[in-house]
Amino acid sequence: MTTVLIIDACQEHRVLIGRMVNRMNLNALIAKNSQDVVDYIGQVDLVILDLNLSGQWKLDSFGIIAMIRQHDQLTRLPILALATNILPDSKYHNGWDKLMMKPFDISELKNNILDLLAD
Repeated sequence: MTTVLIIDACQEHRVLIGRMVNRMNLNALIAKNSQDVVDYIGQVDLVILDLNLSGQWKLDSFGIIAMIRQHDQLTRLPILALATNILPDSKYHNGWDKLMMKPFDISELKNNILDLLAD
């Protein structure tokens, strides 16, 4: 089964996105901290990543992207970035495949997930 890793600072967003992913007949793995990311990353087909991680996250979102892109077996792993304060043409673009701004439209999120999994 296709598996999506959800990395978001907000628990409510993790739950919402996880339920939506499951309704798409995909498996959702939810990372609650940086160690979960390390533990799950090799098991997934897509990453949905909040670019505004803080608090319990030892790795920030750019550190997570760097970790993924530097790993030989994960360089092609698609990353769907979610942000509240980064412009799509931002100089901070750092390895994600697609960027969506929060708040996001659920239909658009679903379409982006399907697009990235189809590539």
